[in-house]
Amino acid sequence: MTPSVGRSVHVVERDWGNPSLAAVTVCRAATITEVPVPGGVADMLDAVHVVIFRSGELAFKQYVPYDEQHAPGTWHWPERVE
Repeated sequence: MTPSVGRSVHVVERDWGNPSLAAVTVCRAATITEVPVPGGVADMLDAVHVVIFRSGELAFKQYVPYDEQHAPGTWHWPERVE
């Protein structure tokens, strides 16, 4: 699939609220707000700008790279639920 403005995605973030301070990550709902023009200063294949929906707040991130392995700080397509 090709990323485009308005598409729903998941962004992986570290959960800093975890009392054990372990490397816990969470998937958060996000929406693509911009797909940077290829060849730009921060040209990264499939990197997008997103708004992330956190509990009680919104977070805006730029140049979030795509990663199928769900590494922290990346985005991926939502998994299908049967």
